[in-house]
Amino acid sequence: MANKLNFTQQRIAALPIPENGRIDYHDSGCPKLTCRISSTGVRSFVLLKWNGKTTQ
Repeated sequence: MANKLNFTQQRIAALPIPENGRIDYHDSGCPKLTCRISSTGVRSFVLLKWNGKTTQ
């Protein structure tokens, strides 16, 4: 979880687009919230959930 920042609209819009694959950024205010940016420029939000064995 090296990519932690406080999510705001301006910060999310300014995040760089990776050349290939995807990169995850984690919110410092809500640890389970992740912004995932793909090489096509699509920004998706993911909420991580722990089921006792793995994250989903």
